[in-house]
Amino acid sequence: KGAYLLSLTEDQKWAGLQKRRLSQKVYYPANNWSNLYTGLYDINDSLIVVCGRYERFGYPMISIVNRNDLDNSQEYFFTFTEEGFSKKSVAGEGDSVLYTLVSDTNRLFVHKFNLKQRENVWMKEISLSNPYLKQIIASDMAFNKTGNYITVAGYIPNPGMDGNTIFFDILTTDGRILSHNERKGDFPGDNQCISLLALEGSSTTLLGGSYHEENYASSAFVFYLDAADID
Repeated sequence: KGAYLLSLTEDQKWAGLQKRRLSQKVYYPANNWSNLYTGLYDINDSLIVVCGRYERFGYPMISIVNRNDLDNSQEYFFTFTEEGFSKKSVAGEGDSVLYTLVSDTNRLFVHKFNLKQRENVWMKEISLSNPYLKQIIASDMAFNKTGNYITVAGYIPNPGMDGNTIFFDILTTDGRILSHNERKGDFPGDNQCISLLALEGSSTTLLGGSYHEENYASSAFVFYLDAADID
């Protein structure tokens, strides 16, 4: 019931699995229950965040690991109170701020976490605008350091005739939702916002995905947000 960080020297990377060094176990300290669901995120010069779920109770979890000392135990382990799993973590403003996206079946949560104080600062729920739909899928989250805003994007599955609906939300660093945006395709299909990229040194964030457009059947898209959308 453990997840492992794998540390390899340069000459070990292509030498085969039998020569790997499992240098860091990520677990809940009391009983070793944990699962690594989503991945590892490089937060700053000293920390790596492992996102997943504390399996025994179904709580989202993050494990903070010292990237410069992988042979020793994790820095600390933190669980959030709602059900689901932590999908992604991104560095926020300053070295001590971490934003974590938590996903449940029909709800999404954005958490602002203080790494130095080891506490949750705030939590904001992103819910479905249509109460008859039962699922909302988050694909990605990004923090734009220049614009000082958070973007969450994904899609809303619709089993009826309308197909998927693209969505993205813009949040401030104090937990306010500036806008919730939804867009259906011109006809039913896999309309999805899949990835986000906050451009370094710019207030622009790019959104990418697929969109069912009438004239082109289905096409990829790249959409951008900038300071004008935040103000």
